Amino acid sequence: MEHGDDGRSRDDVMDGPALPPDESGRILNPFRKAFAWARVRLNLSGELFGTPQCPVARILAPVLTVLGASILVCDLFESPWREVLAFAALAAALFSVGYRPHPLDALRRPGKPMRWFLCLGCVLVLPVVTFYISALLVSLIPDTSENAGIAATDTFGEYVVMFIQIMGEACLSILLFALLYKALNRAWGRSDPWVRSLVAWLVSAFLFGMLHLPTYRWNFLQCLVIFFSLFLGFAAFVATRSWTILFLSHFLYDLLSRPMVLNACRYAALLWLLVAAACVYWHFGKGSASRPASPPAPPISADCRVDGMPGGGIAGRGIGCVHADRPSLPEGVPAVGPMTGKERG
Repeated sequence: MEHGDDGRSRDDVMDGPALPPDESGRILNPFRKAFAWARVRLNLSGELFGTPQCPVARILAPVLTVLGASILVCDLFESPWREVLAFAALAAALFSVGYRPHPLDALRRPGKPMRWFLCLGCVLVLPVVTFYISALLVSLIPDTSENAGIAATDTFGEYVVMFIQIMGEACLSILLFALLYKALNRAWGRSDPWVRSLVAWLVSAFLFGMLHLPTYRWNFLQCLVIFFSLFLGFAAFVATRSWTILFLSHFLYDLLSRPMVLNACRYAALLWLLVAAACVYWHFGKGSASRPASPPAPPISADCRVDGMPGGGIAGRGIGCVHADRPSLPEGVPAVGPMTGKERG
């Protein structure tokens, strides 16, 4: 290959510059980035439970999980002891699988303001969107059953009991995900980690929804809506890996189901949407507007071809390109080919 030859034929050079990327690729680019981000978050959420356990913890974790779930589903004790005992058993099981919930674990990332925006979105926006989508789906199901516990919540003590119960439910949802991920990790060891996390996410949400069958009088379709709402709500844990963020998101979702809170939110729905739109504009629009604009590219004459070579010449690397804002080469300086020793001297 001669000096200045990039391996392309004369016909390829004469065809002109390469075409810009098509419009469809430009449209799909944000979706590709979102998919790549979701895979990273799924990998990180699975890594929390990828460490091996001691034999005692392997036995203790599923036993405490079944015990805590049974206390929540069955009326074995009177309230509020039922919720307290269930939360204690599920919290102990969560510690036995190797997870240590920290209140501000999702925010301890220096130099990343997006973490704050992500956590606020998971706590404030995600449960509202999930609640209204679930309400729309429930309205399409005939013969739905009402949750008696939700309808009877009207005193401060009952809200405290609900607070403790949701703490236990947040532990239970993470436990189901962790136990399923560990089982899939042993069975599908050669598969991608994000696939195991996604399957564990789907199956754990389905199992959690089926635990509500006695509550809704064995209405399977209504429990499928619970499965869908938990699948969306568990995205708060996948995105932040924080038990606190998942608990707060779940608490707001259940709080919206209470009649007193729901009636107040109906009047504040427009204000809520305006605040959410302002937050999105402040994070994305203000940041992009503050960046300095890149300088325009210098104008190029019509004689310029691929790699800066005029038509009819040999393909080189930027030699002989005539730009409108640059002066021509002085006399005696060759435009094509390497310089000899005499020309350098």
